[in-house]
This record gives sequence, C-alpha cells and structure tokens, in this order.
Amino acid sequence: MYYPARKTGPFAPRSRVEGTAAMPIVEVTLKEGRNKAKKAELIRNVTDTVVQTLGVQPQQVRVLLREIPGSHWGIAGKADD
Repeated sequence: MYYPARKTGPFAPRSRVEGTAAMPIVEVTLKEGRNKAKKAELIRNVTDTVVQTLGVQPQQVRVLLREIPGSHWGIAGKADD
C-alpha cells in the first residue's frame, strides 16, 4: 500500500536550509581513470550549476560519482578496455 508524504504537520519533510524540502541529488556515471582533482572540479561545477538553475543552497546539493571500469563499459557492442 502507498502512503504519500505528508505536506504539513510534525512528520512533513523539512530542510535545515532556507525552509525548503528540496535536496537535489545528481548522479554522474563515468568511466574510471580521472584524477582526484578533476573529480573535485566536476563536483564543484555540477553543484554551482544546480544552485544557479534551481535556486537552492550549495549545502542542499548532493553529487554522486559512479565510476565504471573500462571492462564494464560497452560502446557499439564492444567492451571499451
């Protein structure tokens, strides 16, 4: 059985930032091999874009990087080792 989230009352979702329940989560899937500095730069740039586009605070944004080994990455029917 499905119970929709309450919009008001003591069990309503709340945010600690700016009184909104928004917490954007962005997941980026990429082939492994990039260095730590490049991944940090990507996280900063994605966060900045979400903040500007959605009007949320940086503390609300979550960026998840999912790195896939080349042997698990297929292009045109072939593994991209």
